Amino acid sequence: MALTLVTGRPNSGRSGRLYDPIIAAAAAGGEPVVLLPTQPDARRASDEFSARGIVGVRCAVLDQWIGELWSLHGDGRRLVSGAVREALVRQACDDARLEALGTSAQTPGLARFVSRIAEHATHAREAEPRTAVERDVLTIVGDYTDLARREGFVEPSEAAFLLAASPPRIPGPIAINRFADLSAAQEGFVCGIASGATVLLALPWEEDHPATDALTALVKRLSAHGTHVHVPSPESGQDELAALERSLYRPGTPLASSGAVRLVQAVGDELETVCALEAAAGLTSEGYEPGRIAIVFRDAARRAPLVAAAAAQAGVEVDIDVALPLPQTPMERALPQP
Repeated sequence: MALTLVTGRPNSGRSGRLYDPIIAAAAAGGEPVVLLPTQPDARRASDEFSARGIVGVRCAVLDQWIGELWSLHGDGRRLVSGAVREALVRQACDDARLEALGTSAQTPGLARFVSRIAEHATHAREAEPRTAVERDVLTIVGDYTDLARREGFVEPSEAAFLLAASPPRIPGPIAINRFADLSAAQEGFVCGIASGATVLLALPWEEDHPATDALTALVKRLSAHGTHVHVPSPESGQDELAALERSLYRPGTPLASSGAVRLVQAVGDELETVCALEAAAGLTSEGYEPGRIAIVFRDAARRAPLVAAAAAQAGVEVDIDVALPLPQTPMERALPQP
């Protein structure tokens, strides 16, 4: 039972290395689990396994899965929700004796601010305050922690660390994929359960590549808990996209442009959207068919109003294909509220 860390650039074949043991376990009647960052990632992975005729693989969100394990193997406390956390922080602000914050401790803004700190500050009591304001904030966080414990609540991050310290038996194997980084609680949990289960984790990292340098310390820590397998990137071509990928974030001579890649810099979501629509308008004026031009955003639904406004300004007809949550649709707003 150990941790296997699989690293490599995107499209290098990391997922294949990660999923081979999962597929083998499913074929043998095991209980493999694939853990991903978000629910859409989990649905996509489940669909991909189904399309290949692979059954028996459970695809879930890592943080939600940790919550399920806590409900089964925890100490009986409930995971605190955002609303409960903020209510308890407000009570801690009211009860605490503060020196520097004074009346500002009673404002909703401070309670929300301290709530965000408390959500991740599992070891806040160990911190050494440098100013009177920091001392007051840590006092509130400490009082909140005591209050939450008395009321039978636990922070999800603390639950992850507690499960890591005494990991339950998990048949596995467990594959953790599509993460660009891990929080301290997620890292501790992964290393903890690897002591009693087969865990495979993929990260987009390559040695001495500026785009992944931020993960180097994490990769070293994880490698100390098991085996590190690096998947080399396939030899890329000599076109402009391939050259851009090789030299991304590297200092050196600017790339010679062939026109295959056009770099446009913009500050802010609104200006970025305007630049994208202006680029699309320029392509149509050059003779490109509008139906062959795609504008892609990481969060297209959030950008939809900006895209519509920028398209009207640029005189471009667009087909906005996004999935909107029901509360954001006109139909839901038209329904009588309970």
